[in-house]
Amino acid sequence: MKVFLTGSKQIGKSTLIQKFIQENQVPYSGYITLPYFENGERIGFYLHSLISLERNDILFSHGKQVVKGVFDDFGVEILEHSNSGLLILDEIGFLERDERKYLDVLIKKIKEYPNVLGVCRKIDISYIEEIKHLPEVIVYDLDHCDFEEVKKSIEALWSMKK
Repeated sequence: MKVFLTGSKQIGKSTLIQKFIQENQVPYSGYITLPYFENGERIGFYLHSLISLERNDILFSHGKQVVKGVFDDFGVEILEHSNSGLLILDEIGFLERDERKYLDVLIKKIKEYPNVLGVCRKIDISYIEEIKHLPEVIVYDLDHCDFEEVKKSIEALWSMKK
């Protein structure tokens, strides 16, 4: 199962992943992105590992600035140590576009890993298009698909892969 969700901001892509994992008690590894707030205002994002690593919650964007090297370093570390359960990749966007090592490992991991559930930003970037066109990858656009129907489809795919 290699499923990616896309759609407009705040449409429920990450929420769908969280609900699927919780309701189906799915073992997982990988990463999520978390917002970084200052004075109650979101001004950046952290990369949060879903596996136990020595460090976690590394800031990769602050304001309009990308913290260079976070994906090539910490992102690669997460991917290389994610070796069990469902691989969560939440989210792939444009902030990692200059992190070549990370992108190479990401594409390789998606190709090799049996079960992947991720979010891809709805933007026209070559590596996102490459992911969407990899063998076995299914993409659900939540702008055009029903949330509950997509969740049921993912559950059916997961039950076939177990």
